Parts: sequence; C-alpha cells; structure tokens
Amino acid sequence: MRLFLLLLVCLLGLTACEAAPAESPDEVVARENARVAAAKRRAESQDRQERVDTAKKQRAEADARAAAERDEQQKKANAQRRKDSEKEATCATDRAERRKHVQEAVDRAMKEKARSLELDAYVARSCQRKDVLDFKTEQYVDDKGFVATRQIQVGKHEEIACPPDAPPELRPGGSGFPLGVVAIQASADERAKNDRCQDVQDLLKK
Repeated sequence: MRLFLLLLVCLLGLTACEAAPAESPDEVVARENARVAAAKRRAESQDRQERVDTAKKQRAEADARAAAERDEQQKKANAQRRKDSEKEATCATDRAERRKHVQEAVDRAMKEKARSLELDAYVARSCQRKDVLDFKTEQYVDDKGFVATRQIQVGKHEEIACPPDAPPELRPGGSGFPLGVVAIQASADERAKNDRCQDVQDLLKK
C-alpha cells in the first residue's frame, strides 16, 4: 500500500512538472514590453493628474486673488460713498447757512431802500438842498518866483439843511441816506465752506 501511494505521488509530480514548461525568449520580451507599457501608462496618468491638480490650484488662487481685489474695490467704493455722503450733508448745512446769510443781506438792503425812500420824502417836505463847491489847495510859483497857494475847484456836492428834529440820519454827523445795496461779507469760515462746496459759491451769483 505504501509503495502504491509513493508511486502515485511520483507520477503526479512528473505530470505537474511537464505542465509548466520554461518561457521562450519571445514570451519573455512580450512580458517585459507589457510591464514597461503598463509602467508608462501609470506615469502618464500620474502626470496628467498632476497637471489637472496644478491647473485647479492655479484657478483657485486666481479666483481668490480676484475675490480679494473685488473686496478691496468694494471697500474703496464704500469709503468713497461715505465720504461723498458726509460731504453732501456738510454742504447741505453750509448751503442752508449761506442762504440764510444771503437772505439776511437782501432783507437789510430792502429795509435800507425803504428807509431811504422815507428820508427822501422827508427831505422834500422839510429840508433844503443846495450844491456846495469842492476845492483843493494847490501850490504854484507866482510871477515873482515865489511859492504860493491857491484854491482850485474840483467839483461839488449836495448838502441838505434840515430842522433840528430831523431823523438821526439827516442830522449833523448822521449816517445819511442808506445805500440799499446787498453787501455780503464772507468770513474765513464761510470762504472755507465756499471752497468745499461749489454750489455754495453759486449762491453768490444769483
């Protein structure tokens, strides 16, 4: 029995050895070529993936830079809008103050004109007008060669003689007839406001 089993094992071993013959040279070359081709495909695939990853990274960085630039531009735009808004609010206040100043000057001129008409009517009723010649003193050399002085007429002006109870403007030393002219004296602060706001300057042209 043991001998039979031993013979059986030997026969099976011989059969296995005969089923796996050695590779031929062509088969070895083909197998190596296939291995090289597979390695090349893996390298190309890896290279493509690296290029794709690099392109994605570059796009992401470009998008991030663009977003940062947009944010910066938006911040600048917002800051400029705030600045413009603040300036407009300031100019609105300046315009209101300037209009008030101009209106006050106009009101004063209107009152002066009305007062001037009242004084003119009083003068016509109660005062006397007369023209007074105006002279100036001039030096000259006379026929004997001496320096002398003389009075030369340079014009004339009107004087008004009114009763003692005349309005204060018509009394001696009084201010006389009001001019009735719109006179606007801009302070340094108002001039600075005019420099800031063009439309405030334009008020003076109206």
